[in-house]
Amino acid sequence: MTFTNTFKRKACRVIAALAAVACTMSLAACGADETGKIRIGIKFDQPGLGFKKSGTYVGFDVDVAKYVAKKLGYSEDQIIWKEAPSKQREAMIQNGDVDMILATYSITDERKKAVSFAGPYFVAGQDLLVRKDDNSINGPEDLNGKRLCSVTGSTSAATVKEKFASEVQL
Repeated sequence: MTFTNTFKRKACRVIAALAAVACTMSLAACGADETGKIRIGIKFDQPGLGFKKSGTYVGFDVDVAKYVAKKLGYSEDQIIWKEAPSKQREAMIQNGDVDMILATYSITDERKKAVSFAGPYFVAGQDLLVRKDDNSINGPEDLNGKRLCSVTGSTSAATVKEKFASEVQL
């Protein structure tokens, strides 16, 4: 392993820890419901981030949520996990269905008008997945006139259309 890779890993860990602390501080006002539990929204369908596997919740978002809940004074058995599909995340917060959501949610100016953010706690890039034998797509600008799929409520496809390929079919 090179020095650069080691440094990057340590830097990522420090950033993640600082972001988790920021989440904790900004969520200190989150209160338990009458049962003494905290309701946390996550995605159930993203392996590595938030995934429901045989009734158990696993992934980075789950680990961060457990850490923040612990810092707020909750044990793991006091967490009520709620599925937070992309399109429903804002409504779940606004309606009080959950106390917080950790579910791959891009921070945008438009979203800041609807909900408060305590992050970012994870910074990820986005990429295109194309068939191996398709040489016609080498970047987002090559998507004009082509079909692009993405998760409902995600900002990824809208960003491609807005910044790179205005004629892409969503």
